[in-house]
Amino acid sequence: MDTNQFFLLGYISKKHGYKGNVVLYIDTDHPSYYHSIKNIWINQNGVNTPFIIENIKVLKEDQLILSLKNIDLDKCERLIKKEVYIPSSQVPELDEQQFFNRNVIDFKIYDKHEELIGTVEEIIEIPNNTLIQSSVDGIEVLIPFNDNTLIEINKSKKELTIEIPAGLIELYTNG
Repeated sequence: MDTNQFFLLGYISKKHGYKGNVVLYIDTDHPSYYHSIKNIWINQNGVNTPFIIENIKVLKEDQLILSLKNIDLDKCERLIKKEVYIPSSQVPELDEQQFFNRNVIDFKIYDKHEELIGTVEEIIEIPNNTLIQSSVDGIEVLIPFNDNTLIEINKSKKELTIEIPAGLIELYTNG
């Protein structure tokens, strides 16, 4: 799959009802942007397969019930846990200070004193507490990542400046 042409929107989480409808879990920072999509692509055995959405209902902000053309109860079972993509051209343009969390993987992390802390290895999203996973001196550290801790993002340099709570890094490294 050409990752420049497609954007990973989320995945089919489960079936819904008995007519072959499925629930699309939207794994983005702004799920409401995608409540009116018309088509999705699902990667099946390395091949992108387009699906036409016949009907769409909002289940929760980040979950949609989809009725897909030519998909019945038997066929929908094969779609469960499959990743869902849309063309990159359908992704809203973000300004310099906006980003999708998954796009900051491999960014360098600096504290407010411009000291290099590490590199973003993973973004861990748990309700009301997004964390950056990084390593300091070979030890895994988890750093709070939200609007209150993000000081600056520089997409062109692939850098984040984060307000790191006092003593947090030492808690991990001085154990």
